Amino acid sequence: MRTILGLLLLVVFACLPVGCGGDGRLGVSGTVEFGGKPLEDGTIQFLSEDMSKGGAAAGGVIKGGSYSFKADQGLPPGKYKVQISSGDPKNMVREEGPPGESSGRPVAKERLPAEYNSNSKIIVEVGPGKTVHNFQIPKK
Repeated sequence: MRTILGLLLLVVFACLPVGCGGDGRLGVSGTVEFGGKPLEDGTIQFLSEDMSKGGAAAGGVIKGGSYSFKADQGLPPGKYKVQISSGDPKNMVREEGPPGESSGRPVAKERLPAEYNSNSKIIVEVGPGKTVHNFQIPKK
């Protein structure tokens, strides 16, 4: 009986650092401000620094300045590059197609600086106790 109880306690304590959600993925949440105000609409992506070796990635929607991923759609512990994007519905442009052509489809022009999306160098660490990440983007 003591052996079974000991094994049960070992399993419980082994699950504490990452949660017993199965594969160790963690929920991630936070806020995004643009120019000191909550970013009303946008997207956020967390891309593993090790994407070339099949690293993890997760993305979601920013609404009212907040985003969140539940653990079952979250990330394993590690370092991630963050890309934040938000189109300006008042500034539509034609989507680019093959070189020298446009697809003709209107899309909202990116309103956030490139260093927060296509040229992002933002790196965060996700792990136990490191699941909330807030971002402040200044208006230029």
